[in-house]
Amino acid sequence: MAGKAKRKSQQQPDEPARPGLPGRIGEWWFNMWHDAAPDAVSELRGMIDFDDDDYEDDDEDDFAAPAAATDRKAPEPEESPPPAGWPEPRLKVAQAIWGEEFTTPGGHDVVMGMITPLALNEKMSVVDIGAGLGGSTRSIARETGAWVNGYDEDAELAAAAMKLSKMGALGKKAPIETCDLNAFADVGIRDNSIHAVFSKEALFTVADKDALLETMETIMKPGGQLMMTDYMAADGMGESGAEDEAESQAIKLWSRFEPRRPHLWDVGRFRNKFESMNYEVRVAEDITEKQRGYVLHGFLEFTTALKTFKGNAELEEWAVREAEFWLHRIAALSSGDVKVYRIYARKET
Repeated sequence: MAGKAKRKSQQQPDEPARPGLPGRIGEWWFNMWHDAAPDAVSELRGMIDFDDDDYEDDDEDDFAAPAAATDRKAPEPEESPPPAGWPEPRLKVAQAIWGEEFTTPGGHDVVMGMITPLALNEKMSVVDIGAGLGGSTRSIARETGAWVNGYDEDAELAAAAMKLSKMGALGKKAPIETCDLNAFADVGIRDNSIHAVFSKEALFTVADKDALLETMETIMKPGGQLMMTDYMAADGMGESGAEDEAESQAIKLWSRFEPRRPHLWDVGRFRNKFESMNYEVRVAEDITEKQRGYVLHGFLEFTTALKTFKGNAELEEWAVREAEFWLHRIAALSSGDVKVYRIYARKET
């Protein structure tokens, strides 16, 4: 109990008691999900023990079970700044939520499902744009034998990803490096040399999408394939050339909580761009509800790891910050103004 006394002694006398970790995360997620997924929320309620004496921060007085669903209000998480940097505690928390080697929703199985139409093999080369910690890069290389080069804008994350590739004897088969996606041509990939481009929720913060998509087309072989998912604006809500011209209030609010400002196109603008570059767009699927499901599943799984963070202030704080961060993303999706789409396109021969 010494750890508990130490933490509580730092609290000011007139400051209200703050709920413990499971309570803080649990209340936010109950409020967010009770309408969209009541059964899953009931499961989450059963997984978090709000007054567990073994979790030293959670006393019965600190956190009461949430009110009935009919009495709930929209979530109001703390307006803390967007999480920045990828120190080891954040990497540990992110992987506890999303799965080993992943820092965003949808792990190995989702990636494998996405690439099935590409029919990759050991003779093919792939570019993974927005590789993050390299989970998708290494999964594709391991499962298909393809040579996969991953790129991410965050230098700290790319360095951690490359370290994992080397540890897994994939330093040459699945390398990850940092790059500026607004200047992707500077990477220097040869024209007509890539069989497929893969990207998972990485393009939405790129301001100059035209330049990036044109570079992707240039490096791709005739007959090459593109598989991507991304956050997009609902029809008529995206940028159309002028800064903020058609963005909704929901998108502008969400932008305040992102480390990099979103620059959202709608799916029609993507389709028009690809078709202007002689791609055949075979699939443009709204997967917003699937994405919401991936997020919910990740946090349901995460509740089993909460007790292992007991007494570790850094892990506790990063857990709360990740929960806050994803609440804002889910709020944007719930507004209806932000969607997630999957696009599969093939470059004409």
